[in-house]
Amino acid sequence: MAWLSNNLAPHYVRATGTGFQIMTANLAAFVATLTYIDKEYTVGHAMTIAAAMGCIIIPLSYNVSRKPVAIANSAYSSIQRIENRKRSNGTRDHRLQEESEDRLGSSRHTNFRLTLYKK
Repeated sequence: MAWLSNNLAPHYVRATGTGFQIMTANLAAFVATLTYIDKEYTVGHAMTIAAAMGCIIIPLSYNVSRKPVAIANSAYSSIQRIENRKRSNGTRDHRLQEESEDRLGSSRHTNFRLTLYKK
């Protein structure tokens, strides 16, 4: 949740994105409510184990391993460093002239830095 909110700006985009993330995470409550019926916990446990196994088996069936994820994370981190360097060097200063005063908190502003974690 911290990573998403660090990379969303201005405040209304951050609020909307964080709300969608929390909403998605809370969908598990609906599943638990419908699967764990009173005195029939074996059905709930079986569905939970099946969902967990699905989360393991489905990526394996698509031949997804850790290597593509590591490559994607490295690429994203490199792109962030390049973009932040361009913003520091002033290559993105043309955005300041295009944007109005009310958009100074936007993620397109040259003072905004992309992060993977909060420093």
